[in-house]
Amino acid sequence: MRKAIPALILVCLILSACGQTRTFEGALFRTDTDKSAFGVDCSDEINKGKVNVDDVGYVCTVKTDGKTRLKDAEGRSLKPEDFSSGDLVRVMLSRAQTITESNRSFQAKEIVLLEAK
Repeated sequence: MRKAIPALILVCLILSACGQTRTFEGALFRTDTDKSAFGVDCSDEINKGKVNVDDVGYVCTVKTDGKTRLKDAEGRSLKPEDFSSGDLVRVMLSRAQTITESNRSFQAKEIVLLEAK
């Protein structure tokens, strides 16, 4: 019985990680005036796996700090002002999280400019 407990705990940890997002892509809607956050379309993540989805768009607030890496697809460093509304970006979160209609604010580890508008 004692040997089954660690295996059960491992299975629970693996299942709890399912459905969590570490990275997503979306169009950039805005940057805050102090350049400490980006508004990124996260509708695809919220609607992932759903059927008969309404045409509702969701914007996630992606916070940045001094540790957040901003770069282009080739790996060159960028500044917040290098990003514009409409750009396609890939966001890597600081930790995996479940993105939902009510949970849409996250700390970014990295933001990559994939396609500039």
